[in-house]
Amino acid sequence: MKTDILVMGYGGQLSGVFDYMPNLSFEVVSEATHGLPLPITCVELRSRNLFQETYSLMEAKMREHSPRLIIIAGVFHGASYFHLEKGGRNSYDPATYLGHPENTTGHRLIEDAADVYQTTLPIESICQQLRSEKRPVTASSDAGLQGCNAAIYGALHINENLGLKAGITFLHLPYTEEQSLARYERSSEETPWVDFGTQRQVTKRIIELTANYMS
Repeated sequence: MKTDILVMGYGGQLSGVFDYMPNLSFEVVSEATHGLPLPITCVELRSRNLFQETYSLMEAKMREHSPRLIIIAGVFHGASYFHLEKGGRNSYDPATYLGHPENTTGHRLIEDAADVYQTTLPIESICQQLRSEKRPVTASSDAGLQGCNAAIYGALHINENLGLKAGITFLHLPYTEEQSLARYERSSEETPWVDFGTQRQVTKRIIELTANYMS
């Protein structure tokens, strides 16, 4: 059965130097959809997968559902706010993004594709509304050079290739308390965190409000 909204989130363990930490992004976003009267399909991504594996999974789900809205979620290390990304770059950092493709040159995710893709969602307006509701959400134009950027760039590239008109964003989540404690135990570094219940509530409102803009 086709659904209008795809909500994807990273699960399993984080990758690279943070591979000792759980990635709770899928758990947050999937629980956030509970009780929403919207046609939503949740998809779990894996931080340790190669870019092509993540790309292929997203492409299959986008072909299956032809969604109007796609929200992908992952962790923003050290963030105290939720960040809604405006787009993605055709680039990665080979030193930190271990899932990068091997068959491209110049640290590009996809050869012969656009340098940058931008979402059609009014991210600034969405964030302004959320802040008026006292939600700690900000707009961002830099999704990084790791898996999070690769996911939004890949989704926007698929969107164009399939001729879809989905609104797409990446939701960068702060640490949960569990993640912050795990980092402290490993490095003695104190980092901001937002409790799981608040993350679920804020994410639910983000999905609900963003869906309204697609109506």
